[in-house]
Amino acid sequence: MRINRRYGLRRLGVAALGAAALALGPLPAFAQDPAEPQEGQEVAPEDAAPEDLAPEDAAPEDAAPEDAPPEDAAPEDAAPEDAPPEDAAARQQLEDVLAAWPEGPRSAVQKLTERYGEPDAFTESLVVWTENAPWKRTVVYRDPVEHLFPVPHEDYVEQFIDYRVPVDQYDELAAYDGSVVARRTQGELSARCDQEAANFLALNLADQLVTGQLDVASARDAYAEAVQAMQRGETPELMQGFAFEVPEGETADPDRSTIPGTLEELAELQLEERSVPAGQPKDAAPPASADEAIRSWPEELRETAQTLIERHGEPDELTHGMLIWRQSGPWKRTVIYRDPAVHLFPKPHYDYVEQVIDYQAPVDRFDDVAEFDGSVTLDRTQGEMAARCDQEAANVLAVNLAHDVAQGSKTVDEAREAFTEAVQQMTAGHTPESTLGFTFELPTPPTQDPDEPHLATGAGDPLAPANGVAPPAPSPEDERDPLLEGER
Repeated sequence: MRINRRYGLRRLGVAALGAAALALGPLPAFAQDPAEPQEGQEVAPEDAAPEDLAPEDAAPEDAAPEDAPPEDAAPEDAAPEDAPPEDAAARQQLEDVLAAWPEGPRSAVQKLTERYGEPDAFTESLVVWTENAPWKRTVVYRDPVEHLFPVPHEDYVEQFIDYRVPVDQYDELAAYDGSVVARRTQGELSARCDQEAANFLALNLADQLVTGQLDVASARDAYAEAVQAMQRGETPELMQGFAFEVPEGETADPDRSTIPGTLEELAELQLEERSVPAGQPKDAAPPASADEAIRSWPEELRETAQTLIERHGEPDELTHGMLIWRQSGPWKRTVIYRDPAVHLFPKPHYDYVEQVIDYQAPVDRFDDVAEFDGSVTLDRTQGEMAARCDQEAANVLAVNLAHDVAQGSKTVDEAREAFTEAVQQMTAGHTPESTLGFTFELPTPPTQDPDEPHLATGAGDPLAPANGVAPPAPSPEDERDPLLEGER
């Protein structure tokens, strides 16, 4: 089935598109419903937050009972000034959620909270920090994934940076470490392990691999050597922070339009400002309903979210920035995000609906899949393929053609031509068969590829001791950081 939407979104600036783009009206989606809201319909403004309330314990000036406590004494149960009641409630709700988590992910959340403060969002299965420098985003997952490289451990801490990986380096990244994932359209690179120190290491070596300083074999050897040093209680420099300058934006790769005459539709695009106004507390607790979650989203995204709810039912998990469905229809996971990415292939649109299947592509085909469509992401360790677009029909089409590329039945150029032709048919009001359902039999789980050990392991946890958080560089006064001494 299809989700057909038009964009009635404000156009501002995206540097990646260049100054040559001209503003010539709203950006169309791949196909359009006849019965849609009229153009120009404005998005309802976000509800204004109430002003801070005056403290309830303020006493009249003439009230001075004999047993009154001193004026500077605070009530025993008073919340600290930096913890409003809603924050305290969210913290308690998070503690209740974490009580049901396995020890490793739960400990990681606790340690990361000590380092970065309270998370920005959480659900029953994940906890999220955004812009927790030096990271663009940090996510801890309740459900670990087995990973054997360089020694057996579990992956549940994923951390993201802005980074553009050349299309011809995706094979090498996947061969080096299946838990390092590049997202071409978004311009992101992430590492997923059981601790922050290992994520620093993984991305530092990924950078050296991508920039030609190391090959796959030497990068894997360097990873193993650093882990051995950590096991000896040392703090390798590559595990303390980034050894390269991390880009700040300008890493997205929106690709190019392959349908003549559509680039002028794009102009320079940006959604309405969605940041929390200064002085208002962030709301980390899950909203009570999907309607509450999407209330402040741009109109077109709200409409698409409602369509997904009609098709797949109420979401299984939600935050103020995303709705998540699990095992919905043919999909392992469906997520709609409040914050989309601009994508030009095959015609200009926004990507904000991501849908995932279990899938394991050959490592030597990761380059080809990334070149075919930068919004198709392969995750080797988890054994997943994800497509992200503005509608479900386009995701079905992208997965079908990505499968053809991964299996070698279509070249990259053939797949891009087929995608372009199908979208032209959709725009003309037709329904290509390749958008109605999968043209191949979906793999039966498990599809994960945990890799293989690169080091001999002994008793105990091979990747302890960092407790989910990278140790800071040792100081002259104390060479051994206490985080390196602990057990997970």
